[in-house]
Amino acid sequence: MPLPKPVDALWAELQSVRAEVLKEAEGLSQGQADWRPSEKDWSVGEVVH
Repeated sequence: MPLPKPVDALWAELQSVRAEVLKEAEGLSQGQADWRPSEKDWSVGEVVH
C-alpha cells in the first residue's frame, strides 16, 4: 500500500537530509566523532549512530 503523497514527500526529504548528514560525518576522525562539548551533551557519533 503506497504512502499518502504528503507522507511520501516528507519521507523522501528525511532520507535526503539523512544522506547529507552521513556524508558530512564520514570525514570525521574517531576522536572528532566522539568529542562532547560537555558531559550533558551528545557527541556527533552518538547522534548519527
